[in-house]
Amino acid sequence: MSVGALRLPGYVDGIDVSSVQTITDPAAVYDAGFLFAFVKATEGLRGRDPAYQRLTSALRGAGLHIGAYAFARVSQGDPAAQARHAYDAATADGRHVVRLVLDLETAPAETASGALFEFAVDWLEEARRSGCAPVLYSYTSFLTARFSPADRATLLAAAPLWLAQYRSVTVPWAPASEADMPKAYPWAAWQYSGDKGHRVPGIPVDCDRNLFRGD
Repeated sequence: MSVGALRLPGYVDGIDVSSVQTITDPAAVYDAGFLFAFVKATEGLRGRDPAYQRLTSALRGAGLHIGAYAFARVSQGDPAAQARHAYDAATADGRHVVRLVLDLETAPAETASGALFEFAVDWLEEARRSGCAPVLYSYTSFLTARFSPADRATLLAAAPLWLAQYRSVTVPWAPASEADMPKAYPWAAWQYSGDKGHRVPGIPVDCDRNLFRGD
């Protein structure tokens, strides 16, 4: 069953999509109250999401604000090159991208905390040099396990956090009030539900849902 935006006071609802999603009615997404979308642009040094241009054109045309995200492959190294690759893919249609997201949710087990921190910092700095305002996306468990407290504090000061934290990975759930919201990390955007079971009007497959703190 498709469910519209939450419309909680002080927050804006949005989605994130990739080639996994097919959008049949972009206007229905907007009319349901979703005002922004993060769209997957790249993966690592070479991968490009084949649906990026199609999805961004459809959602932007319906009135949504668009940001691009890049799934990081730490094992491929060269974070600056990965950021440039993401920017090039996201702006291939000649449009500037205001927000470019470092999706950092996995890394080889042998990657030292310090090396992972340097990867993230270099990626974010390169994105900023391109003229974008970078965002860091990650999971609560990944941030806690893979970064030292000092490094976490530095990263969260360097870029707004788009936090993935779910009550369930198998059952659709949405917060009813601020009491249901994460407290462990300060976040600008919160992915409160993965794509298991959640449907958005205009998208006939499961879709991640998010809240942005602001207007």
